[in-house]
Amino acid sequence: MYSEDAAEIIIETLLLKENLVLNIGSGQSITIEQVVSTISDFFDIKKIQYEEDKPIGISKRFINIDKLSRHIKYKRTPFDVALKETCQWYQENFKYVRR
Repeated sequence: MYSEDAAEIIIETLLLKENLVLNIGSGQSITIEQVVSTISDFFDIKKIQYEEDKPIGISKRFINIDKLSRHIKYKRTPFDVALKETCQWYQENFKYVRR
């Protein structure tokens, strides 16, 4: 989930002035491979090497946001746009991030 979308949802939830327990998420199922592919494309990384001796783990995650959608309407940032903006921010702020 894109941090700006999460912030918007949190603010909108607080404005509801109700005691609600809500899952927040993008409502999209994204695979680890999609994330790796988008990041490697952005940074022009040609070869990805996976550590095959490590456990596979969860290949994708999905959070049900039906209840959230009934209470809050928000415009979700598409995955590829959100991740590219995050990569751009990281690239521009690398000297501050990696101290």
